[in-house]
Amino acid sequence: MIVDSIKNIEKYDGLNIKASEILKFVKKAEEANLKDGRYEILGEDLFAMIQTYETKPEGECRFETHNKYIDVQYIREGKEVMDYKLREKLTVTEDLSETKDVIFYEDAEDYTRTVIEAGSFALFLPHDGHKPGIECGKIDTVKKIVFKIKTA
Repeated sequence: MIVDSIKNIEKYDGLNIKASEILKFVKKAEEANLKDGRYEILGEDLFAMIQTYETKPEGECRFETHNKYIDVQYIREGKEVMDYKLREKLTVTEDLSETKDVIFYEDAEDYTRTVIEAGSFALFLPHDGHKPGIECGKIDTVKKIVFKIKTA
């Protein structure tokens, strides 16, 4: 897991995350006030999902991982808590990897917790278990862009 300001995303391009394309889309999304939905950027190699939702109590969120895609979760507005734990230390409850590229896990102990605020992103590689969407003291409306970058 990496957490940083979106202004610094190009520093991580060694991970082959197509940072310049992500920055172009962020600018376009903000200038055009794009609506929620899926947007193709580089076909299946890179696409974005714009989402608006209310954060939830921790117990209503689940750890997840993805096999085919790296996640870059950019918070445009609001803030949320995201928990992190290595996939190998999690126990699978539901495997939808073949149809939806997501595996869900039991809740875990001894995880890392961080607050992601507007202007920041969290980057999750396939081995990074993550539980996004958790309220930060109170329910908040979050506007987020989740970039899905196909792994090599």
